[in-house]
Order: sequence, then C-alpha cells, then structure tokens
Amino acid sequence: MNSKKHLFTKKYHGNNDNNQKWIFQKQENGTYVLKNLATSNVLEFTFHNTSSQRWLPIQQKDGSYVLESYGHSRVLDSNHRGNVYPNPHYDNNYQRWFFHIPAIKPYHELLVTLRNLQTNRVLDSNENNTTRTSIYTGADSQTWKFSVVDDKYYILENIDTSMVLQCEKDRIYLNAWANDNSQKWEVFQQDDDSYMLQNVAISRTVLDSNYEGAVYPHSRHGGTFQRWFLEPIADH
Repeated sequence: MNSKKHLFTKKYHGNNDNNQKWIFQKQENGTYVLKNLATSNVLEFTFHNTSSQRWLPIQQKDGSYVLESYGHSRVLDSNHRGNVYPNPHYDNNYQRWFFHIPAIKPYHELLVTLRNLQTNRVLDSNENNTTRTSIYTGADSQTWKFSVVDDKYYILENIDTSMVLQCEKDRIYLNAWANDNSQKWEVFQQDDDSYMLQNVAISRTVLDSNYEGAVYPHSRHGGTFQRWFLEPIADH
C-alpha cells in the first residue's frame, strides 16, 4: 500500500464506488497484484522493513479467500472498526474475504453458485428434492444451470439432481421439468450487482431465505435476504 494512504474497510452499500473495486493482475508465479480501480495504487504488505505487492489467494471451504502475502507468513486481517493489517493466519472470519465479480446478465447454460447477500450461504438441494441454503462446499448440489425459456425467462436446474427449481404459494422445491410457469423465473439486477429471482407464476414472489437455512417464497420487498450473487463456475 502507498505509504501516504491508509487502508480501511466499510460495509458495502452498492454505491458503485471505485474505491471498493480491485483489479486482480495475475503474475507468472501464480500470485496476484491487487490494483485499486479508483487510485491505481496497489495493495502492499509491509512488515519488519520488508514489503511485497504480491498476494496468494487461498480458497476456504465456505467459498471465501485468505490473502497471503507472498514470501511472508502473514495474511490480510481486519477488525470490526474497519482497520486492515497483516497478521499470522488464525483461521478466523476477520481474515476471510469474499470476491464479488461484477455481475453479468445470466445466459443460456450458465453454471453458477447462488450466494445469499445477507447470510453468505449458498442455495443447495436437500433430500426429497427440497431446498435450503448451506455453507459452500463446492458440491454438485450447490451448482445451478440457468437455461433460457420463452426467450425471456430462466429455469434453474440443479446439477446434482437434474431437477429444476419450482415455486408454489408456500414452498420452493425441486421437480422434473414440465414447462410450467411455476418453474420459470425472472431475474432483476440490483444496484449492488446481486439479483432477485422472481417467479413467473406468482406475481411479485421471489426467492427468499433466512439465517437458519430455510428457502421459501415471499413477496418482493428488496431486502438483503432476497438478494443473490451469481458466482460463475468456469469448469465442471
């Protein structure tokens, strides 16, 4: 980090602030330089008169990343006051970071993980073709394929079960594709790059969730439990 700058964190409010956006520039040794979009300064590690501008992202089981300074046994740490600093790896949540890639409109046969904005849990399938949210593991049950139908709607197919997401008045579950409007969804991008998924059959009813892992239909009000990040899966 530039010695004349101070790095801090704050809650992301989706105000399209370039100070909150970083370009990951891959280096030949597999590390990355993190360049701030607003200032063009890069994130620099300084410790005991040594410094490095290269970082190694290490993915965790919940889908987050630990950013380790290359050549040092230190990672990017933070606290609830917004301070950012190097520390040994303690495996706590203050050292874990989620990367949200700028959203693109879903396209035919796009494979994604659906991560809830409020809980950081991902949409998952359960026994008996029920749905839930759970901690990210990378399982097929957490992978969903968007397919375009009727030139404007989407169906969401679960890769593990080959069933599609269906909505009734009081539940959301998986079922075999039957070309029913209850299996079709509209997507509405929000100002924080998340999406709301609205069912075609039931007016203004969207995919909602809570901290307990429940997934259910609810009238659209724009809350963070109703917002989902689409995280593309490059290979499967």
